[in-house]
Amino acid sequence: MSSHLEANLSALASMHPQLAQRLCLPVASAQVRETEGGPERLHRNGWSRLRPAPDAVQGFVDSAHQRSSAFSLGLGEGSQVLALLARRPDVEVSVWDRDPWLFRRLLTAHPLEQPLATGRLRLLLASDLVDAASTLARAPWVHPTARHQYAAEVALVEQRALGAGGQPFAFVLDGGLFVDDLSDALAAQGYRCWPFCADLFAVEELELQARTLRPALVAGINYKQGLAPFCEALGVPFFSWEIDPTTDRLAPLDAPAPRAHVFTYREAQVAEFKAAGFPHVEYLPLAANPLRRAPPARTPEEKATYGVPVAFVGASLRDQVVRHRATLARLAPNAPDLDARLARVLEAQARDTSRYLVPELFAQHLGDLGLAQRAGHTDPVQVVGELAAADHRLTLIRALGSRGVHAWGDEGFAALAGSGATWRGPAGHVHELNRIYGNARVNVDIGRLYQRDIVTMRVFDVLACGGFLLTEWSDALPALFDVGRELDTFRTADELLAKVDHYLAHPDEARAIAERGRARVLRDHTTQARVKHMLGALAAS
Repeated sequence: MSSHLEANLSALASMHPQLAQRLCLPVASAQVRETEGGPERLHRNGWSRLRPAPDAVQGFVDSAHQRSSAFSLGLGEGSQVLALLARRPDVEVSVWDRDPWLFRRLLTAHPLEQPLATGRLRLLLASDLVDAASTLARAPWVHPTARHQYAAEVALVEQRALGAGGQPFAFVLDGGLFVDDLSDALAAQGYRCWPFCADLFAVEELELQARTLRPALVAGINYKQGLAPFCEALGVPFFSWEIDPTTDRLAPLDAPAPRAHVFTYREAQVAEFKAAGFPHVEYLPLAANPLRRAPPARTPEEKATYGVPVAFVGASLRDQVVRHRATLARLAPNAPDLDARLARVLEAQARDTSRYLVPELFAQHLGDLGLAQRAGHTDPVQVVGELAAADHRLTLIRALGSRGVHAWGDEGFAALAGSGATWRGPAGHVHELNRIYGNARVNVDIGRLYQRDIVTMRVFDVLACGGFLLTEWSDALPALFDVGRELDTFRTADELLAKVDHYLAHPDEARAIAERGRARVLRDHTTQARVKHMLGALAAS
């Protein structure tokens, strides 16, 4: 890629010096990769092509017909902008994008000094969209990739919801799929949700976004180090909802954050967060979003595809196993018997899965290697716990092969070949999950072995879809559900197989339990109710 960056930035600075400076700030780039088919950008867990189809480019050019200006919501790799600049020298082109690296990429690859210096090409980054959207006379052209990667901003523009005097903004930390459920619940409470991409921008850019949109609060799924003091410095309340396990140790707050709240799905984490300096920490179970999780149509076609005897949806944890074994090898490079020691830990844990034994087994077999002293923020005991969890999950699903289990998830489930289990590939998060959960005769939930004190997200989602659920026993279950009437549980592989056999033979009983379970979720365990509770806690502090 040839470099026109310096000349282009100089031309941009003559018209918009602040934007030129912002594009010189440190920016993330790992979210974009170059491939033979063109550049791609990572969003959540998948890559999307940034080069629009020729008819889409033509659509942008046509949008400027008999007009003096055109607006592209999303840059992508820029071919639509370059085409319009080349074909219509009389048209002014504005283009907005969330990602500063895409602008840097465009300015590096193409000589654009003339349109930048004359203002014919106007670049808008992140919160620049607020002022630009208020002057739009008509809906902008939306880049195909932006439609799903920047869905929140696209919706705000198309709903004309970026103007002053509207509902308060909530910054929602960008991240995994559950972020959408959090945003849905905040929107139901009257907030305009703006993606807060802490990993994408320099601190100065994040501060500019806060000054521009003046959020009433910042919310996130799973705490990101440094975010609570950052929000405190801005004078903005912050809350984090912990929903996922981690192998990292929690670092102490590096500055006081009296308005920071943490809500955790695991009661055992409350003391940990308080010890790290968080002033407001509360146990709050997970929940389901009934706007996304609901019973499917259950058509004959759906039942033929998804009406399997037994279903499991989730990660095989294979990728984590590869990564965690590499971590242990790095921490103990001079231990030739590391694999043998680790095998003894995992074999002993596998012989008794009624209890989580890894911490004491780690001390017995690995304690003399000094792993913790070299691990930094990583917790090596938790790393081994992840390995044990992966073994346990695959063992139970393999045992279910004799009952016709179908597993949806990553390629790690290919290891089930020959067991009678069927690997169905990954499940679509939006609609396919509902179809699986709502049509399978028995849904099985297998949590992580070290988390016998939580109720997983899968429990709430299956029940919200009207599915019957057999979940591994957790001490947290009785406080949330009527066990045996709203769902059922198992503690051992033998009990799991026996109960699968029972409910496959008694479908009416399973259906009645599923109906009561769904009613309980809708009454007590929705994300909307959880977020309303969190907002109440913020207001009361």
